[in-house]
Amino acid sequence: MALQQTSFKTDWPVNVKRRGWVGADIDKERQSFDLGPEQSAALRELVSKHMAAGTPYRAVSREQFSHSALDSFLARMVEELKWGKGVVFLRGVSIDSYTLDELRMLYWGIGTHFGMALCQKKFTGEYMLDITPKREIMQGYSGRQEFEFHTDYSEIGTFLCLQPAKSGGINIYASSLMLWDIFEREFPEYLPVLTRGFRTWRLNEHSPGDDAITPFHVPIFGEQDRLRSVYNIWTAVDGVGEFLKQPPSDLEKAAVATIYEVLKRKELHFRAPLDRGEAVFFNNYEVLHARTAITLDPAKPRHLLRLWLQSIPARALPENMKFHNNRSGLLGYDPFPNGTHEDYEKYHGIDPANLFIRAYYADLYKGQGEQARIKDDVLSPVA
Repeated sequence: MALQQTSFKTDWPVNVKRRGWVGADIDKERQSFDLGPEQSAALRELVSKHMAAGTPYRAVSREQFSHSALDSFLARMVEELKWGKGVVFLRGVSIDSYTLDELRMLYWGIGTHFGMALCQKKFTGEYMLDITPKREIMQGYSGRQEFEFHTDYSEIGTFLCLQPAKSGGINIYASSLMLWDIFEREFPEYLPVLTRGFRTWRLNEHSPGDDAITPFHVPIFGEQDRLRSVYNIWTAVDGVGEFLKQPPSDLEKAAVATIYEVLKRKELHFRAPLDRGEAVFFNNYEVLHARTAITLDPAKPRHLLRLWLQSIPARALPENMKFHNNRSGLLGYDPFPNGTHEDYEKYHGIDPANLFIRAYYADLYKGQGEQARIKDDVLSPVA
């Protein structure tokens, strides 16, 4: 089916200074887009067509998931994500009307309207992740403790809720553009540190031939074509410094600590639980996300699907924010090329930097039990 033409602004802004927001400026109702009968019927039609043809969901393109009842509806969401507040919700997916495989097709197809999916796991090559907490895991996206505000390695983050947690697991958002504004007003002495950034651990997801730690500094605050981007990922600043025998200075430690102190301000927070049949899409470089701790229910475990997305054309982003140096030029992680698990472990498992940093933080957080709170992505990618 030919793509439907829309008059919505679906490319990223350039040469525009965008403004941040505080929690009082935004609410879920205003940011939500409800599927009506026409959109729901169009989704059912497209999903049924591709399932009947035996098409793998990863083979479905934006053009193949086009429908006159959907294209403008989803383009409005993309415009609000890129030019508005940066967070949008899709409501009304009839979870019980679809099988899990059909829901993957539906979610992937909707995602193609926002961008192309990125690989989230280098070795396994996974492009859509199931986010389900496990009792024996504390850290990582399969864990159950709270996560502080962070940025993932994609332009757009998104979750589809198949089953909410018994309690907890509430997503909280904050404008990273407002964070930058606050530092300009209140803490200008830290801006040189944050715009320069830090040498960064690549989270065991680096490509063959690359170092586990970036040879360059990755900025937390970066700007390209007047478009501001914030990459707030802690990635073991202390551990990297210890390994390199270049521990962070008092000024650098204070700059990082102040980020987390500022982000504790409740007036910056936008709390938005994700209910069953709802999806959220957020502008990853302008909106930080966090999550409250989860109460497990073995009978009905929390279950989300997650995609990382990148637009075509891509967002204007400083080159040194693309710290994984993917040969594809994309964000996310390039899949490990034709390797076995043994190959992957041989390459990554014995890397001195990986061994040191993982041991450094495993020891640091040992024994903290339910109260363990680990800074974003230290041990594994987070949801």
